[in-house]
Amino acid sequence: MERVNWRRQGTLLGIVLALALSAWLINWARTPELTLQSFPEDGRAVPSRSWQLHDCQLKGDAVIRTGEEPYIKFGGLSGSMQSLLVRFGAEPPPGIEIVLYYPDDSGHILPERYEKSRASACKTEYMFSFPLKEYGFLRLEVPADYVLSEVLVSESPLKNQSHIMPSFRIQDLVIFFVLLLAAAQALLYFWPKLLPRLAALWGTRGPFCLGAVKALGTGTALALLAWPVCHLRGIPYLWNHVCFFLLAGAVCCGLWLLRGQAAQRPQRVFALLCLGLGLIFITAAPLIANIPGDGGIHYRHALFTSYGGRAYITRTDAYMIGLIDFPGYANLEMNREFGELVEAHYTSGARQIAEESLLSFPFPAYLPGALGLWLGRFLGMGFAWNYAFGRFVNLLAYTLIVCSAIKLAGRGKILLCVAGLVPSAVFQAATFSPGGIMMAAAMLSAVALFRLGERRGRAVWAARAGLMLLMVLAVFTAPSAVLESGLGLTAEDQLAYIMSSPLSFIKTMVKFALRDLVRPGFLMELGNFSAYAINVPGSALVLAALGITALTEPEDEPLLDTGSLAGKAGVAVCLCAAVGGLAVWTYLRLSPVGEGAVSGFQGRWLLPALFPALYLLRLPKIKSTLHRGRYLYAMLCPAVLLSCMKMWLILRCYSGPEF
Repeated sequence: MERVNWRRQGTLLGIVLALALSAWLINWARTPELTLQSFPEDGRAVPSRSWQLHDCQLKGDAVIRTGEEPYIKFGGLSGSMQSLLVRFGAEPPPGIEIVLYYPDDSGHILPERYEKSRASACKTEYMFSFPLKEYGFLRLEVPADYVLSEVLVSESPLKNQSHIMPSFRIQDLVIFFVLLLAAAQALLYFWPKLLPRLAALWGTRGPFCLGAVKALGTGTALALLAWPVCHLRGIPYLWNHVCFFLLAGAVCCGLWLLRGQAAQRPQRVFALLCLGLGLIFITAAPLIANIPGDGGIHYRHALFTSYGGRAYITRTDAYMIGLIDFPGYANLEMNREFGELVEAHYTSGARQIAEESLLSFPFPAYLPGALGLWLGRFLGMGFAWNYAFGRFVNLLAYTLIVCSAIKLAGRGKILLCVAGLVPSAVFQAATFSPGGIMMAAAMLSAVALFRLGERRGRAVWAARAGLMLLMVLAVFTAPSAVLESGLGLTAEDQLAYIMSSPLSFIKTMVKFALRDLVRPGFLMELGNFSAYAINVPGSALVLAALGITALTEPEDEPLLDTGSLAGKAGVAVCLCAAVGGLAVWTYLRLSPVGEGAVSGFQGRWLLPALFPALYLLRLPKIKSTLHRGRYLYAMLCPAVLLSCMKMWLILRCYSGPEF
């Protein structure tokens, strides 16, 4: 038996365990919550005859501005009150500030006694809360023309509904994957005759049956280990979770086949690990993850129009899509609320994409997903299946873009590499999600690792650092984000703005980076959905792209043995600390807690740093005895089964007589 380098394997395993454990613990300890507000049922209407208009006039149902300071004074109020609901007949212009002033004890309006709300697309109801007391009047300021339908006041406070989301996350399995693989490796090292003895029980028909036993045993162990996690997080541990873990056990077995044994080809194992895990996450993500960050909103817009309008979107489809986006909400009442929210986005999107034009999408980077949508429609797919298919195509398309960029970087073509990375980074930035920042940072780290050791000198490192800084800024300077028009901005609007005034565009980008970027709450003011769920599967893209890159490179690539192991480990730790620090900074600066915002740190943001670090260390030397295609199929089959099972579960949940 070949002697094992325990120092090298121990260092590698320690880094893997530390990263996986930190990601899992952070994610477990800071679970995101969603808070919704609803108006109390005892609200009473404020009659229109008591409305006093100033610098505005009523024409039909519309309130038209006639002066510089328009407002409506609601007089003749009686009794105690502490909440107010303003219901508009049509959505007010997005981005304006709706301000409600309430008087002090002497009946005077003071500048500091107010509540305000920012108007957003598809929203026609705005609620305000203020101190409980008797008010003789209230004053509402809306700096635009609008249609005011109804005003309600109540002495009860606004109702807050909080919900932990989601009920189950695939990254909760990270630590279990690593622990099981490490345990299997140790067991086989100290008991080398275990496999021959098990194989002898099955005779000549052993390989397939033995593999089934391995998968079943691994899945059972995983299910038992996951039970305390579900118990601590209050997750219902049902039979469908057990099936999920059994399938995950099959994935564990596929990874376990790639364990370190001794010889010459770490590149192939690295490729298969990355490609397999990346494809698993990409395949499962459209069905089990909260990822409006991959353009799901605009896919729904296109689907809504492509299927002929609102009449063709059934309740089942609407609630199913709501469940796919928010799988943690087992409560049907809450799902109905999200269904209404989704339908509101349908209505807004139909106005933008009436002609089904490529340029009607809010950002050109959504084109791969749009093509996937139209292909699914051509093949006659149902609404929900087409939606998932479009997201899947989009993720695969950007995986290939990232892969091409990494391969170009490996050959020294840095400018082409940056050109290849910009679309993906800006695509993620267009979702206003911190996850996009993490994705870009992970891709840049991978590119830098492919270039390490080839060139020396301060000028080279300075140029490399400058490119990385420019790429991070590129994430923040997507035109749709810079113009602060949110999801209503189309590609035509962006191109027209840049071409008409390039100097103004550059000035806006600089102001955005130096002023708006550091302002707390910036992300939450740019789009509706980013206040409900922030989750970008960037790690899956990076994994699959790195896997494809390594799999297509020559097999006789020499190992980088220069430098000490301690130095390599130090570089890996610094890299992970930098990416993790960026994630923490992003969370603290750009994700405010409360007011319906996501309040949890996404543990998966640290995962992209794990795999470039593994590539830097180049893994233990591993000798592969099976053809690469067999490993690829072994990785793909559990992913397909996993996705089919989750879709079947969704269909089963919404197949009752109510639908």
